[in-house]
Amino acid sequence: MMLFTKIAIITLRILIFILMFLSILPVVLLPISTSVPPSIQILFAMIEGALLVAVFRLGFSLRVMLPELAGFVAIALIAIFASQVFASTPPILDANGKPLPHSIAVLEKVKLGGSEEWITIRGKDSRNPLLLFLAGGPVC
Repeated sequence: MMLFTKIAIITLRILIFILMFLSILPVVLLPISTSVPPSIQILFAMIEGALLVAVFRLGFSLRVMLPELAGFVAIALIAIFASQVFASTPPILDANGKPLPHSIAVLEKVKLGGSEEWITIRGKDSRNPLLLFLAGGPVC
C-alpha cells in the first residue's frame, strides 16, 4: 500500500506542475496576441514569477502546491478577462506609420441570429464594399 501511495503522490505532483504550466500560458501569450497595456502585462508576469519562486522556496508538499495552483489559475483567469476588456484592432498604417486616410479598423459587437458576436472590420479604403465571410462549422 505504501508504494501505491507514493506513486499517487508523485502522479498528483506531476499533474499539478502540468496545470501550473498551462495556467502560465495566458500571461505569456498576452503580449503576442492582445492589446493589454504593458504595465498590466508586467504586473501579471511579476505575480506569476513570485508564485513560481514561492513554489520552489516553500517546497513541493501538496499543502503548498494546491494553493499555488489556485493562484496560477486565478491569474490566468484574470489575464483572459483583461484580454477581453482591452480587445481592439490596430489602425492600418502607411509607410510613415500614420493611419491611412479612408482606412477602417474596428472591432464591433453585433447581434447575429439572436446572440451577440464580435466582428473585426479592416480595410485600406472604407469606401469599398464590405465582404462578410461566415465560416461554416461542424453544426452548419
